[in-house]
This record gives sequence, C-alpha cells and structure tokens, in this order.
Amino acid sequence: MKIKYRHIINSFVFCMMVFMMLIGNKLNASSISKIVSKLEITSALGLSIVRDESQSNGGTVYKLINIPSNINILDIKLINKSISYTFSNDGRILLDSSGVPVSNLNDDTYTIILNTKELGQVYKVVNKTDYGYRVLDIKVTYNDSKNVLEVQDTTNSLSGSEVSVFRNDSKIGNSKLDGEGKASIQVNDINDLTTSTYTVLLKKGSEIVGIDSFHINPIYREISVKDNVKLSIISQVSNKLNLCIDKNSGIGINDNVYVVSVYDESNPSENMLLNLDYTQNQIKNLQGEIILKTTLCQGKKYKARLRVNGIDLDQHDACDVNIRDIDASKIKATAIEKIGKDLRVDLSGINNLSKDDVIEVVSLHDIKDKEKNLISPCKLTNKVNTIDILGRIEAGNAYELILKINGFVMNGFGVEVIPVDLSNASALTDVISNKIFISLDHAKGLKITDIVKVIGVFRDGGDAKNLLKSNYNTAIERLNGSIFINQTLDTKNNYFVRFKINDIELDNVLKVTVNNNISFKGAIAKSKNTSHEVEVCFKNIDCISNHDLIEIDSVFNLDDINFNLIDKDKGTKLNSKKGIIKLKGAIVSEYKYGIKVKINGVKFDEIIPILVEENNDIKFVTGHFTNENNLVLDSKHLNIDGNIDIVGIKNKLTGNQLLNKPILNIVKNENGEIIISDQIAFEPNNSYFIYLNYYLKDGTRESLVLEFNNIKENENKDNQYDIAEKIINKEEIKDDEEEGSFVDINSIEFGDGNIKFKYNIDDSFKINQVLCAISKLEVKVEGDHILINKLVPLKTYKDLKIELKNDKDECVKINLPEFKCKKSEDDIKNFISYSYINIKNGVDKNENSIEFPSEDEFWLWYNKLKNEEVDLRNFIFTIIKDEEFDKKYIDNPERIKIIYNIVFGNSPSDQSLNLWLSDFNKILKTEDMSKSIRIIIEKMFTNVKFKSLEKQLKGEVKEK
Repeated sequence: MKIKYRHIINSFVFCMMVFMMLIGNKLNASSISKIVSKLEITSALGLSIVRDESQSNGGTVYKLINIPSNINILDIKLINKSISYTFSNDGRILLDSSGVPVSNLNDDTYTIILNTKELGQVYKVVNKTDYGYRVLDIKVTYNDSKNVLEVQDTTNSLSGSEVSVFRNDSKIGNSKLDGEGKASIQVNDINDLTTSTYTVLLKKGSEIVGIDSFHINPIYREISVKDNVKLSIISQVSNKLNLCIDKNSGIGINDNVYVVSVYDESNPSENMLLNLDYTQNQIKNLQGEIILKTTLCQGKKYKARLRVNGIDLDQHDACDVNIRDIDASKIKATAIEKIGKDLRVDLSGINNLSKDDVIEVVSLHDIKDKEKNLISPCKLTNKVNTIDILGRIEAGNAYELILKINGFVMNGFGVEVIPVDLSNASALTDVISNKIFISLDHAKGLKITDIVKVIGVFRDGGDAKNLLKSNYNTAIERLNGSIFINQTLDTKNNYFVRFKINDIELDNVLKVTVNNNISFKGAIAKSKNTSHEVEVCFKNIDCISNHDLIEIDSVFNLDDINFNLIDKDKGTKLNSKKGIIKLKGAIVSEYKYGIKVKINGVKFDEIIPILVEENNDIKFVTGHFTNENNLVLDSKHLNIDGNIDIVGIKNKLTGNQLLNKPILNIVKNENGEIIISDQIAFEPNNSYFIYLNYYLKDGTRESLVLEFNNIKENENKDNQYDIAEKIINKEEIKDDEEEGSFVDINSIEFGDGNIKFKYNIDDSFKINQVLCAISKLEVKVEGDHILINKLVPLKTYKDLKIELKNDKDECVKINLPEFKCKKSEDDIKNFISYSYINIKNGVDKNENSIEFPSEDEFWLWYNKLKNEEVDLRNFIFTIIKDEEFDKKYIDNPERIKIIYNIVFGNSPSDQSLNLWLSDFNKILKTEDMSKSIRIIIEKMFTNVKFKSLEKQLKGEVKEK
C-alpha cells in the first residue's frame, strides 16, 4: 500500500500536538510501601473513515466506524491546514461548518481529534490511500520481563520512521520502527509511568508523518518486608550476605530487587557493600548473595535496605541481618560412579550445628543438565546422610548439589565422584591352577554390601573367548572369593576379569596376576669346572611337592642363552625333587651358567644360577709378548699333548672375562710353548686365569687352569704434575657462598688437548695444592698463566672449576666458561673421542645434551693403543660391548649408520646405507646380534681411512 507523505505539516497540527502534550493527569506520589504491579494501557484502536454511496437520496457521505466500545467520545473533528469538519453524534457522519454532510474529501492528509471521557483528547493522522482514508493505529503494550514499551503500527504503513513517546512535555524514550512496523522503547523505571495520557509521535527526518495517543493507568501493590525478607551471614568469617525473599512479602519473581546498603545500626552512614553501585547487587529469583567489603561481627546489629522496581524502601523498612557461624565448606558430598545407589552428605565437619538449624537438600544435577534433578528433596537429620540417587553418576561429569540452610538456598557444592578403582584389588592364580582368587577389599568405591559377580575372564588381545567356568558359582561374596576357569593361564599373555556390580557391568577390568615364580628361592644347581653334569635339587622348595613333574628345560651360558647344553637323550626329569642332568658341553668356570625348568608342563622364565666350583689343580706359567702382541706361554713343564682349546681367560682380581669366544685347536710349538693370538687385552701388573681343555690319545678330555702374571718391569707410575699434591676429584671441591672469579672466554688460548689463560697471582701466595673438578686433567701454573693439559678432543666442558691453595689454607677459586676442546692433530685421539660420541649418542644427537667420553675412558684406551695392548678393532668391539650397543639401539638402520660414522668418519649415502643394511640382515639370519655386529664391523674395517689409522698407529709405535 503506497502512502503519500507531505513535506510541510500544517502549523495547526503542531499547535494541537503541543496543546495535547500539556494536558494529562499526574499520578500522586505513591507510598513507599507500594510498588507498581502492572500497567493498564488503553488506546483508541480500530477507527476507520469510509465513504458511503448508498444514501437514499443518491448522495455520498463519510462515516466514522469501528469506534471502541470502552471509550466514550464527547465530540470528533477532522481538520487540515484550511478546513475543519465535525462528525455528527448520530451516525457519526462527517459534516461541514454549515452542518451539511461532506460528499468529497480532496486533500491527502487530515488529523482526527477525538475528545474522550477516558483518554482526554486523542490525535490520529488520517492518510488517503488507494482504498480510502486510513486512520493511523498505534498499539502500545508493556513487556514487564524486558521492561520496555512495545510500539506497533498495526497498519504497517510507516516502517522506518522514528518513533518517540511523550508524557506531557517529557520524553519517555525513542526508537525506530522496523520492517514490520514494530519498535521497543526502554523504560528506566516502571514507577515513572504514572497515570496519564501519552503521545506517540512518528517522524521521517524533520517531517511528522503520524500522531497517536494512549492512556496508562498503573496498578499498585503493597510491600511487606518485615519477617518476609531474611538476610543472613552463614559464617562470621564470611563476607557473603545471603538474602531470601518470601512470597508473602508482595515482591514477585519478575520484580527488580537490589540491595542498596548494608550498615551497622550505630553507624548508618557507612555502607558496607563491596560494590556501591547498587545495580551490581541485584537479587534474582527472590534469592542470592551479596559481597560485603568486610566481615560482620557477632554482637552488633546490622541492617540492609532494598530497592524494588526503582523505589528505595524507607529506613523503617530496613531488614535485620542475622549472623550465624556455620562453616558450609565443611559439608562434603560424595557418590560412587555408575554403580552407586546413593549420595552421601557428610555434615560431621560442622561443629556448631544446633537442633534449630535446618539443612535441606534441594537438588542434585549434572551441570550440563540442570533441569534433571537426580534426587528427591529432603531434610538432613544426621551427621552423615545417605540419599537415594534417581539415576547414575558418571565419573567424567561434574555435579552440583544445592542445599537450603535455615531457609537460604546455597548452591555451588561440588560432589566428589569416586570412581570404581580396581588398581588395589587383586586377582591371583599360578600357571598350574584352574582357580583365580579375587580380593576386592581394597578396591576404591566398592562396599561390602555390593552384589559382585564375575561375568568373564579373557585374554588381552585374544579372540574374545571367555575362559570362565560359568556353570560354577561366579559370585564374589563380601568382596572376596574364587572362581574356576577352563584352562591354566600362562605368563606370556595378559588376562583380565570383568565384573557386574549391582547388575551394572563395569568398564574397569581387573588384571590377573599369573604366578610363575613358584618360589625358587632355595633351589640348588651346581657343577664343577669342565664338568659335563649339573646337579639340581629342589628339596628346599616347599611349594613344589614330590608329585609335581619337574623337568630341566635348558642349561645355558648366560652370554648365549639360546644354546642349550642339555643332552636330552640322557633324560631331563628329576625324581623326588632332585637329580643329575647330563650335558653335551662342558661347564667352564670363567663363564656364568643358569637353568630353566618346567613344572607340570609349564615353563618358567626364572633363571636358576649354576654354582661352578673351581678346579683346584692350578699351574703357574710364565710368558712374554711378541711384537705382534701374541702371548707366548712357557708350557714345557706341562704334560699336555694333542689339540688344546682355550675356553676362558679371566682377570684374577676383577673377575672380568677377556675371551669373547673360545680359541680352538691350538698345539704346542717345537719349543713346548703355547701361543695365544693378539685378540686379548691383557693389562700390565695383573694376574690371569687361563682355562684349557686338552684331549688325550684315547679321546678323553682333560681340563687345566693356568695362572699367568703379566708383570712389566720399570713401570713408570709417577704422575706428571708440577704441584707436589695430586689433583683430587670433584667431590672434594665444596660448593659454598664464595663464587670465585670467572675467566673470560676470549682470554683462553686453545692448544692441542690443552688450554692456557692468564691469571695474576700475588707472589706471596705460595701454591702448594691444586684442586680440579676432573681428576685426570693436568694443571700447571707457569708464571702468571695457568695451563690445563689432557683435555679430551671434541669434548664440551661445562662448569669446570679450579682451586689454588697455599700453606695457610687460603684458597683462590677460578671458574672457567663453557668451552669446546678443539680437534686434535692426532687422528687416533680424534678417532677415540668420535667413536665414543657416536656410540653413546647415536645418529640424531641433541647438541645440548651430548654425552662425551670421560677422561678415564679416553686416556685408558689411548694409552692401551699406544702401548700396543689392544688394536683399533678390539677397541671398537670392547666399547660397543661396554655401552650395550645392541640393546641401546634397536633399529638396524640406526646401528649401521652409527658404525659407518665411526669407521668411515662420515654419514652413509642412501645407497651405501641400503647396501650395508642388506648385508647386515643376511648375516642376522645365521648369527646372533652381537656376532653380526662384529662381522659387519670387520667388513667395514677394510676401508682406506681405517687402514690409514692402523698404519699411523703402528708407525708411531715403531718410532717409540
């Protein structure tokens, strides 16, 4: 519908609008005990002007129709800028000034003025449309939940217009009509809307496009706060004021209630609210809490004043504040997850509850579903209370308990959801039993009254086959009992038990502990050096009976557990818990051996060590080393013929085994000497046992132990220090409050395996002792310089400290900055350091945490290499074994990369890596890991760089 607006409005319209604003009734000041309950709004709605052409005389007239029945109209006028018409009282026909019916209206816009008994004068704009004249119809309602006047143009002809509401000459508010002809005008205070006629003015820009009127008649209700508004401090150490409003107070849930002040009666001018902006102290839903800036004291009287719907209640309506001392934080609420049937509320932590205190449970709900109450409201009458739960409590959810304490609703009580925890429960069996013993005494969350049933026993990762004998009793009475299973359980797999508790299946499972340690403590296995028998006795094992079938499953060298020495053709079973087992190989005392057993067909992983008794027939021999580092033993006095096997070489002092594998088929030379190859790292000034097997002409094997003392004459044991006192270790340098001086990194001169820096020391300070954090380093004081020797090439030193002391026990402390020792000109030194770094740290090194060789390790091997005690091959083999290379690095490509880095001095290309890895994997098919690593290293040793190192080392030794 197209509506035509005029750009100039008749000045008469403006005058009438101003006149209309000046009239109206004013509401008398209301009592402070009254607040507005609701608003009655009346407006002249539905008016229409129609053209009637059905007159008996054939003429045309205009009539006013749809006049509301609840409005008494005294007179009506229709005006514009140049003319004024009236409507007759009889028939409401439009008449001109002469009283003649108007037959034609020419102008587009008029204003209708209604003089009413109820509303006074009401103005409405009348616009010409394609269908006649339409009277502007504005509907006004009050939305108490939003505190707004909702304005609607029912004709929806003025959308987009600015709408303003006036009472007399005072503007209530303004807004803008949306596309549906609606707008909302905020009312700051409902009590400001007094009994009066209000005007709605619509404008587009500066042009007035519509005027309407409505009448407001507020309905009041009385407020009675005495005894109906309770304010309480639950604890005198709390600064939270709880407020509860009774429905008999006359205050409703939709009223805006604020606490405007809390004060001591003796000092009413001091407001004790933390936030003095009353809008921050609103009470919603007739209850809430307000924060005070301080706690209140018992013995004093406090009051609180309220504001309701914008009306400040008078001081004589102020409410008393009651101070209690109930520590609500001591209230504990717990529930068992899923299987729990009740909520436990513990009040025993509150010491001062009286019989007059009333604590009620209002609700328990999941914080994500507050509409669902999981309990029935009730009073708590005991120190510890249990309340039935109407549903399940899930461990992953959070729950809130709402209580009412002495009429004050308090929320925010968390509920501790106790999960059913079976970690301290036990399910025990052994590898030969068909029963599982279950104890749930220490399971968290279970009670002795819970109904517990086992519903299954399963193998982890298995085929879901239930091993439970379900036709037997599966109930666990009073949290303890046993169940039967269809088969025995082994230790190679994991097994678990599933439960139903209170007819609810638990997600938790209980792992079964399968005992294969049938207490072998006290078992005896012993043999003699070079013997082919092992004597085994289980007499001291009480848990094994004479009826149990005991079999010796394997006898093996602990360094090679995969090779079984048992001669199975000669029997492996023990009778009456003891027996002798025949072996197809000899027991040699320089190695360690063990046995594994089967009981009733079940194999146990526990290794029982074999006690190997020494052979008392020890022969002393002398010997010397050749230039090729072969050991030549003088054995002319030994009655040995035929082939000789050296099966072990052991350091007498340390017990360390030097022989990686037996040296077979040795014979005496023409001088009666036994020559041992250069693979053995004999240390000077140590004694060794050498274990031999030799064969007589009839094939009988005999054993012999030789003792060889490797003593070198004129061994130089002097420590090369310029200071008489030796350098001591780090533990003797004590950390104290004196930090010492720090050396500037730029002042250090770096040499080959040494550093030098200037440090001025007074001549009167007579140094008689040098303390260093690393014992193998050599420290020299040369004039005003300090020299540190024997550093490890490529190693990063951190927090290196030196102390200089004199005969007066005075101390000079020196702290060196972090520094890296440079690469040596000696390739052998670099090789040792680089080998250790690669083996200790692998390929992907973390530069911030690289592990370096210790000075002890480095100089031990460097001196051995220089003295020809070992060669480069044995150095690599030994540190690989000492560092447990094959266990430390489980990935074969990484192993090959590390070994390649060491031997070749750089990382392999992808092609080289694949070739060496393929070769290594082929070796692994026939050899164990340790031997395969040794073989692949031997193959790599053929490279030019490594040969050059060997040549260099031999050349340096020859020059020596």
